Amino acid sequence: MKFLFRSCLIAVLVLLPSAVFSQGEILWNVYIDPSFMGHDGQGYFIWGNTSIEIEIQARNHTEQIIEGISTAWKIYGQGDIAQFNYNGGGEPIPGVVRAGGFEEGGFWDLNNTLTSWSWDGAGIDSLGHNAQASSGNGWIQESGLSAKYKLLMNIPDYDYESDGLICIDSIDTPYTGFDWLFSPQVASIFGGPYCFPVKNESGPEIEFDNWPVAFITQHNIPFNYTLHIIINYNGPIASASASIGEIEIIQSSFDEARLRWIYDPPCDWAVDGQNHQVTIDVSSSMGGIYSYIIDLIVTNSPPVFSGPYGDSFYAPLGLESQVVFEASDINGTEEHIWTVTFDPEPVGIYSINQGVVSFTAASEDVGNTYEVSVSVNDCEKYSFQAGFYYKAVGEPVCGDLDYDGLLNILDILALIDFKFKDIIDPIFFPLEIGDVNSDGSINILDIVYYINHKFKGGPAPNCPDPF
Repeated sequence: MKFLFRSCLIAVLVLLPSAVFSQGEILWNVYIDPSFMGHDGQGYFIWGNTSIEIEIQARNHTEQIIEGISTAWKIYGQGDIAQFNYNGGGEPIPGVVRAGGFEEGGFWDLNNTLTSWSWDGAGIDSLGHNAQASSGNGWIQESGLSAKYKLLMNIPDYDYESDGLICIDSIDTPYTGFDWLFSPQVASIFGGPYCFPVKNESGPEIEFDNWPVAFITQHNIPFNYTLHIIINYNGPIASASASIGEIEIIQSSFDEARLRWIYDPPCDWAVDGQNHQVTIDVSSSMGGIYSYIIDLIVTNSPPVFSGPYGDSFYAPLGLESQVVFEASDINGTEEHIWTVTFDPEPVGIYSINQGVVSFTAASEDVGNTYEVSVSVNDCEKYSFQAGFYYKAVGEPVCGDLDYDGLLNILDILALIDFKFKDIIDPIFFPLEIGDVNSDGSINILDIVYYINHKFKGGPAPNCPDPF
């Protein structure tokens, strides 16, 4: 394989207005911010076809005001790295940006300029840089003005698997032979070569590990699922989101991540017959968004009802009668919308509230029997297999437990069923009409009292007021 090596010659001239007549010392550093790089758990590297910024920084090691130094550099590739590109930016040289604080204009700007270059992509690239520097002793990110510039670059991503190094090295350090105006001889010390690994295997990649193609979930049960991601040399993930629900990053490293996905699909999704999809987006800290699409199949189960199916109840004139139904849902706690219908339509007032049916018969309803149907809406509408019956009767009479207008053996049997068999069929309402001895409870004494009245001429039933 033929390799194309590029190099960069940088002449740095440093001028300050006061003279120091002792040996000075400039240290150099070459730096790439980790945010431009990948990480494989062992170290940082540059991805092919990924834009980077390489900074070359000067540091005044002796804290003296130093003027007049010149240092030459070269940039080259090793291994499979045969070339690299300079990206936009920079005037007058593409890909080169001065960033040491001298680029703001005025006298300092005139004496800190890019003076000559050969930037044609073949052979040795060269760069001349006039600069002045102050007497700080830190790198540019820690202190004031200094000689510094950035190379905006990228290494092409080849069609084959490849890797190698990109290096910046000194051509002729230490350099001690240049004095300009009042400057002493200055040692330019370079600790390189500075080399950065480059990987071109397949580029940054996130793998959705063992994610299902489809999820089946019941409506109104918040789904809590942990998703596993394998990260191939891409650093921790930066963010994650879902087109429905919430994503929480519960763990992320350079090689794997775990996400907690919580969602509650809307009611309509359970009954509209549509194929719904959820998109999970994961962004890499190295750039790029990776998406995964999951078919979401939402089901809904009917609630489990409990209530007096097919039973008959009396609705005494002018008194509110209530019948209670309940619905429990395996989909969790959710709001049920209840409805009730009467056939035929009564003149009296009826309603339903959370499964409690209330009916107050009017005088026009007395003698009629109404078939009552109860239903509940839970994404879908569910009705009871058989509702119940309301028999509208006149005003309640003490002891007339079956509302037939007579005080007879049938009423005594109703009391016996209630007391000893826990049966109220038909249900007498209100219960006080069975307290025929008016002692505040319905018990065997009421049965004895009623028998004495019916067969032995005992006193008539005497229920609590108003009966």
